[in-house]
Amino acid sequence: MPVNPLSPTSQTGTARPAQASKLTPLDPIRVLRQHTLILLFSVIVSLVVGVVGWFLLDRYSPRYTSEVQLTVSGGITNPYQGVQDAMGVNQTRLDLLEVFMQNQTIRLRSDGVLNDALKRDDVRRTRWFKSFTDRNDNVDIVLARKSLQRNLRAGQIIGSTLIRVSLTGPYPEDLKTILNTIVSVYLNKVRLETSSNSDNVRLMWVRERDRAEEELLQVQEQLRQFTAQNDLPNLESQNNEASITYRVLADQSANLEVALQHARNTYQRLLDAQSTGRVDRTPESLAMVEADPAISSREERLRSLREHREVLLARFGEKHRSIRDVDLQALATEQEKNRETDRLLRERQAVQLEMSKKSLDAYTSQLAGLQVKMDEARIQMRDLNDKLLKYSQIQVQAETATLQIAKAKEQLESIRIQSDRPDNARIRKSLDATDAEKTFPQPILVICGTMVLLCGCVTGVIFVKEVLDQRIKSPADIRLLPAAELIGVIPDAAEDPDNPASIERIVTTNPKGMIAESYRGLRTSLQNRMDRHGYKSLLVVGAQSQSGSSVVTSNLGLSLATNGRRALIIDANFRKPAQHNLLNTVKEPGLAEILNGTSQFEQVVVHLENPVLDVLPVGSTAGWEPELLDSPKFQELRAYVEQQYDIILIDVAPALLTSESTLLTKHVDAVVVVVRAMSDMRGMVGRLLRQIGGQRAELIGLILNGVRSSAGGYFRKNYQDFYRYRTNSETIGKPLQDRADSLEQLSKT
Repeated sequence: MPVNPLSPTSQTGTARPAQASKLTPLDPIRVLRQHTLILLFSVIVSLVVGVVGWFLLDRYSPRYTSEVQLTVSGGITNPYQGVQDAMGVNQTRLDLLEVFMQNQTIRLRSDGVLNDALKRDDVRRTRWFKSFTDRNDNVDIVLARKSLQRNLRAGQIIGSTLIRVSLTGPYPEDLKTILNTIVSVYLNKVRLETSSNSDNVRLMWVRERDRAEEELLQVQEQLRQFTAQNDLPNLESQNNEASITYRVLADQSANLEVALQHARNTYQRLLDAQSTGRVDRTPESLAMVEADPAISSREERLRSLREHREVLLARFGEKHRSIRDVDLQALATEQEKNRETDRLLRERQAVQLEMSKKSLDAYTSQLAGLQVKMDEARIQMRDLNDKLLKYSQIQVQAETATLQIAKAKEQLESIRIQSDRPDNARIRKSLDATDAEKTFPQPILVICGTMVLLCGCVTGVIFVKEVLDQRIKSPADIRLLPAAELIGVIPDAAEDPDNPASIERIVTTNPKGMIAESYRGLRTSLQNRMDRHGYKSLLVVGAQSQSGSSVVTSNLGLSLATNGRRALIIDANFRKPAQHNLLNTVKEPGLAEILNGTSQFEQVVVHLENPVLDVLPVGSTAGWEPELLDSPKFQELRAYVEQQYDIILIDVAPALLTSESTLLTKHVDAVVVVVRAMSDMRGMVGRLLRQIGGQRAELIGLILNGVRSSAGGYFRKNYQDFYRYRTNSETIGKPLQDRADSLEQLSKT
């Protein structure tokens, strides 16, 4: 598709914002270039105002400044350290020193320091102090102090241990005197405070020394009394003997505990066996029972019977009667032996139970007696340990009191030496007050500041105005509308260097002009969109009466006809018809007569010859009703003309003022909206787009009409490039003089 250099094409796939913004996005460079003259004027005015302001301030309100420097040291932490060490500050104390310096800058401007300075005679004799005296020679001290607080500045010099103190005022001859007095009063207060603090610290350590000496005397008396009451040399040996005795008793108690537990287990086992009637057949008990004569004789009898059975077995065999007799005798002897064994085991078990009970009682009695002895040994050990601990505590108290006395004496000596050192002060004056120098007004500062302030205000007003402006001025504003696509831009007639007398039929009256070229680009874009979807009828509608939709319709129809298209323009604007005037045709009969049924299409259509274009005038508007556009007659007319023509353009009344466009969107194929630049609001156009949306007709896009090129804008450059290109192409083949004349004419344009 050919692209018109005068109208930016919208990309179908370009993302659109979800909703219209209330604020207009700006191109800062374009806005500044548009208002170059205003900004240049504001620069000149601000320069003049700055120069005049500086002159007035320099003449009637000059300000002078005098300053003094104070040195802050880290303080003397060791009275025996060198002077350089006392003035140095290590990294670990740097934070504390910065806090100290900040506190001193606040104290310099305190009411106490300034009130004392105002009482000095050298300050009261100054011209500055007398300016606070009324006709009755009464001095307003409060006002003078507040003036000093406003004009006195104190702060740390970055990267150093210096404090800069400056005083600003209108009387240069008084500033040095007043500043020296303030610093002198401040340093005196610091010295008095340091001396007072030193005396307080000295008094604290004297009290600490006296308290420690009194405590030492009390501890020594306690130690003497304790020594007199206790045999100290034998305490250690007695404590050792008591410890040994206790350990021996503890070992015996542990052994008895083991024996007692064993006896308790044995007794419980025998007692359980007796209570259940069970015989405890341990190997030891069986061995002792088998040694009994009654058991051993029966065992011998069994051995003899077994030997006799072997003899009989060898003589008579297994089935012999003698063998059975021997077996019966052996069985009887075995049963008798078992009964006797069981009886003996029970007798022995009863004896063991009795002996176990006696052993358990004996162990319990021994352990109880041993526990009494252990308690006595434990008490003796505790008493001896308490005495030794008390003696150790008294000794520690004596040593602590001695150390406190020594420390107090050491601190008192350090305080004395530190107080006697001349470099003990943490703050000293390093430079006296300088002579007052003029610090206000500075010409560069005042003039540049005034220019920045005024130009900034003017620039801010310009940008605020541009941001709040809701008018559609350029294609960039169309992008702020949701679902809006720009398909063409028609420049304002005033932008055309050809100075056309009228834009009516400009496509034919000035076909080589910039506006005609814009209509050709619009025509091509519309043809591509209409042909792509097979659309025939196109409704051209404006948002309001000044949008220029009628002129756009007529010129677009002429451009289509020039391109060889069979085009028909239908004037459906019954409220303010314009096509018969724009195309120089009759007004009636026309569309109204067709819809009323009094005429046929062939009877009222107007045929133009150059170019070939057909026009259906509006007809008689008397007694016309909008509902006729929604009637079957209009539908029949649309169906008929769509068979006869390639494209039908319908001109209608403004959409936001009338209902005709809404009715027609039900019967046409496509709609294009004409927007008047610098007139139509974004909100109004957005409302129109929402009103058209959802109808049968597809919204093809928007035509921005009457666009003006602004200073710094991109369209002005496009316009200039277009005419420069056209002029150069027309001069090809002409004599050199004609080319020069053409270029000269272009430069004047």
